[in-house]
Amino acid sequence: MDSVVQRPLFAGWMWRKDLSQQGIDLLAHYVSETVANTAGIGGTGTDYAQQVDIGASFDLGKLGVWSGAIARLALSDRAGHSLANRTGSFFAYQEIYGQGQNLRIDEISLEKTLLGGDLALKAGFYPLGNDFATMPYVCNFTNVAICGHPQSLPTDSGWSDGPAGRWGGRAKWAITDAIHFQIGLFDVNPEVTRSQDGFKLSLSGSTGFIVPAEIIYQLGTKPDDYAGTYKVGGYYDSSSAADLANPALQDRGRSGYYVEASQQIFKTGPGLRNGLAIFGIFTSGDRDTAKFKYYYEAGCAYRGLIPGRELDLVSLGWVRTDVNPQLQIHEATAGMTLLTNEQLVEFNYTGQLTSWLQIRPGVQYDMRPGAASTHPNTWVYGIQIKATL
Repeated sequence: MDSVVQRPLFAGWMWRKDLSQQGIDLLAHYVSETVANTAGIGGTGTDYAQQVDIGASFDLGKLGVWSGAIARLALSDRAGHSLANRTGSFFAYQEIYGQGQNLRIDEISLEKTLLGGDLALKAGFYPLGNDFATMPYVCNFTNVAICGHPQSLPTDSGWSDGPAGRWGGRAKWAITDAIHFQIGLFDVNPEVTRSQDGFKLSLSGSTGFIVPAEIIYQLGTKPDDYAGTYKVGGYYDSSSAADLANPALQDRGRSGYYVEASQQIFKTGPGLRNGLAIFGIFTSGDRDTAKFKYYYEAGCAYRGLIPGRELDLVSLGWVRTDVNPQLQIHEATAGMTLLTNEQLVEFNYTGQLTSWLQIRPGVQYDMRPGAASTHPNTWVYGIQIKATL
């Protein structure tokens, strides 16, 4: 139910088919997001952001190089402006804004399966969020806070989400068909997201390393099953960070954990993915250094609500983040505005216009942008366009 497999617009090109048969698959996407707000500390207006990405995967087995191995290469270019600058929101209303507004290398990686496919080893330069804390049904939204990964993770630590890569790797073990465990080790480098460092591959600027780990329980092995995904994970980041209660102090090491769940609860027929699914996410950040102490997401998605539009999707999502009480102590002592929590709701409709084109109009309502009571609540209206090329 999470997504519709897209058939690229140019999939029929003969040379592309020939390359795919040989083991080389090409990918390209264009995404645009145009949004407008009704209130904000910086006024009202309309902002546009876009992303273009290209990539390729190389089946080294088909190419006669290395059986059971796949190499991947991806680049992206982001441009535009963020509407959140007008409201002061912690949540970017355009999920393709941020993590480096420039042309950059997303991924250079190599993955090898062993033990009959039960063990998968992956290493290279890529965002650790490609493998960890990803959830079905969660990236059916335009706001970054309900799209793909909890935003508390990169805010509270050296966690990296796309398109900003890091050097690192992970090992994933299929304990059973339904239970998997994975653990990784990645560089922490704040410089990678800078506009001038889109092609930075060196380790200069590294502040430490981050170790993410999670266990996954996957339901649904037969067409008639009700699919579900359940994850419990956490991380340790060895980097130093300012103590929130006393910014003059540096605390060495920071950690956090997360729980994620999604479950299909209603189907319109046996063997169909159409129907209703629900999801929920909770994260807890480091007591002394995490800006977002607690973070919550919940929502639902219904595919095929309108007869004759079986691939279309209706989605409703809610997110809330609670500012760390340790930061509130510092704010109260310094006579600053006390930050509490920010909540946002998004409702949208995803229309699958063609096999390669999606359009997603939607509305968001942001309460206390930036967790500040002095920031006015606002409606955000927008449209997202996704093309698979």
